[in-house]
Amino acid sequence: SLEQRSDHLKAFGGMAVKAEDLMALGKDKGRELVRDQRLIYIYHDRIDMIGDKQASETKTFEAAAQTVQELAQVLGFVINSLNGSTVLVTADHGFMYQESALDESDKSTLDEKPVGTVTAKKRYLIGHDLGNSPKAWSGNTSVTAGTSPESSMDFWLPKGSSRFHFAGGARFVHGSAMPQEVVVPVMTVGVSEADDAKTKLVGISLLGLVNKVVTNTQRFEFIQTDAATDRVLPRTVTVSLRDAQAGDKPISDVQTITFDSTSHLLDERKRSILLTVLAGSHDPSKRYDLVMRDAASNIEVLRLPIKVDLAFGNDF
Repeated sequence: SLEQRSDHLKAFGGMAVKAEDLMALGKDKGRELVRDQRLIYIYHDRIDMIGDKQASETKTFEAAAQTVQELAQVLGFVINSLNGSTVLVTADHGFMYQESALDESDKSTLDEKPVGTVTAKKRYLIGHDLGNSPKAWSGNTSVTAGTSPESSMDFWLPKGSSRFHFAGGARFVHGSAMPQEVVVPVMTVGVSEADDAKTKLVGISLLGLVNKVVTNTQRFEFIQTDAATDRVLPRTVTVSLRDAQAGDKPISDVQTITFDSTSHLLDERKRSILLTVLAGSHDPSKRYDLVMRDAASNIEVLRLPIKVDLAFGNDF
């Protein structure tokens, strides 16, 4: 359990915490929690939680994709908000998954569980004095895990990717000896020592596909792609519609927006503005641009093509 993992790590100046619990603390409380710890074990369990249940195992791909996104958020929080310098990303085990339902060829042909079985799963049996079977791989934990003679147990593993049929076949499985189950990735994520990587400005993107202005006043919505932290700095920008063929002359008013949200929720990092097209004649076949510039440096942050096709002339 998580509590047992945390108790084990205490002897080494460490602790274990669920990813969602750590993220919910926020920067200040999170720093307080980890301040005196030498090692923080952050536990994330979405794939197993979804895949290892028959009712939800068909959502394994969805759970894996969401896990990648959530782990990226955890990494950003640890490095940018908790001042972490090195993070190891790994897994306690891998798994096998097949989209189609299992048929008889996917199941082991064992007739029944051997006498002495203590635990029977789809990808392994553990027990005492199990003996051997030509239909399964067999071994003892004294060899594979170095357990003492009095605590050692025998195990059986189905050959290949098959499942023990008496445990109820499932598309999502783990716990045996296929490479997909025992080989796991280990990624090291660290803070770059390069000066330009120590801090950066928040990223900004336009939401939705807005490629034409058809009224005098047009709403544009943007999203701040990163939460502002000690290393990811807020920025203020100006936004306007411009005519690049006329020396980037503005054809709308100029609006100023500041992106400084520290929230990890995307909805709380959205900002919108209203741009009003200036009076004059605007060619509907001509390309204009939506231009965003950094307010402090005047460096261009974003430029997107826009058509201006007003229903009526804007000469009043």
